[in-house]
Amino acid sequence: MLADTIVASRLIINNSAASKLPQCIHCVRFGRSDRSLLGGDAYDVTRSFLPEASALVQLGVEKEFSSAFKLRPSFWRSTSIEASGFFGSQGIPKTNDKSSSIFYRFLIKEPVARADSYPRLDGADSAYVWHKFAFCISWTTQCKIRVLCFGVPITFQQSITDSITRQIIHVDNSQGPLDLNNIIIEEVIALFDRSVWSWRDVVRDLEKNRPVKGDLPPDPDYTKMHEIARHIIHSSETISTAQKTLKAMFRCYDTIRATALLDTQSSEEVKAQLEQQASLLTCLRLRSEAIEARLRNEINLAFNLVAQYDARSAVQISANTATDSAAMKTISVLGLVFLPGTFICSIFSTTFFSFTPDATTSPEQRWVVSKMFWVYFAVAVPTTLITIACCATAGKRRRGGSLLYGKEA
Repeated sequence: MLADTIVASRLIINNSAASKLPQCIHCVRFGRSDRSLLGGDAYDVTRSFLPEASALVQLGVEKEFSSAFKLRPSFWRSTSIEASGFFGSQGIPKTNDKSSSIFYRFLIKEPVARADSYPRLDGADSAYVWHKFAFCISWTTQCKIRVLCFGVPITFQQSITDSITRQIIHVDNSQGPLDLNNIIIEEVIALFDRSVWSWRDVVRDLEKNRPVKGDLPPDPDYTKMHEIARHIIHSSETISTAQKTLKAMFRCYDTIRATALLDTQSSEEVKAQLEQQASLLTCLRLRSEAIEARLRNEINLAFNLVAQYDARSAVQISANTATDSAAMKTISVLGLVFLPGTFICSIFSTTFFSFTPDATTSPEQRWVVSKMFWVYFAVAVPTTLITIACCATAGKRRRGGSLLYGKEA
């Protein structure tokens, strides 16, 4: 396949017939010789679908393409290949050049149905795909136009081919290349439109499936929402870059008009068509920004719902704590009421006290306290002091450890 691509690329460069190209390179010729339809010399239009520019660089054919189609060397550099968009031209300011070209790049990020061949949105049942394509339109004074499409998706290839087929009869000899450029721009913006509304559908699914206020507990998927936000930010970036690319095209159109490569009426018509597409792209940028705002609003709502649920839970916990505190207070009061009597009973229940002496020695009952009652205080007081000392020492150690940990932190 790589060998076929190299051969096909050199056949394109050498202006070989489209029928000689291998299947891996799709080349279609739209040449017309009927001058009565076009009002002058008919353009010989050929469009070719090629791999991405990075693949051609790996094949080593970029210099031949640059020479044949007036592509600047910077077109093949990694900076341009990895850029989200750019516009360039070659040979346009010079009216004595036999050939001229314009070339540009667009980048579109689009969600697609779940498929193993595409990276998946984290936590989502969908995936996304990057559309990385570039175009080069080269034309000569012999009315030959070559349209090179780099890295265009298969589904998009057919759309471009159909559009060129429908519009080719309207391409006259004064504005043919720019008419074809407007056709491509129109198809690219249609793909931007599809991408933006696809992201809108993803956000709309989040809005429709948001947790209801009564749900306990709410469990929003923050990771999924932030991943979607990241992708939509990328999409907005590519649209903004596309706007700047169209502005560069406007300047190029003005340069073509200033160098008398187009008559005034033709250039105004072509520029008006491009202005319409630029206005549509502005609408898509605003729509993308609105989708970003809706997603931020959804994330904030999810945070607020969780915060409200946590607040309600905290209030409930506080109410339960207050109930428990009241119960503990009641228990404490009861303890204070009965504690003195309990202590006295405990003391008097010991064998140090006697209320019923032996009847054989004394028939009358008398209060008798043991002479060894001092043993109780001799044991209880030191034990109490030792316990208090141990608790105080342990508390100081704990406080000292906490302060030391805080200083290290």
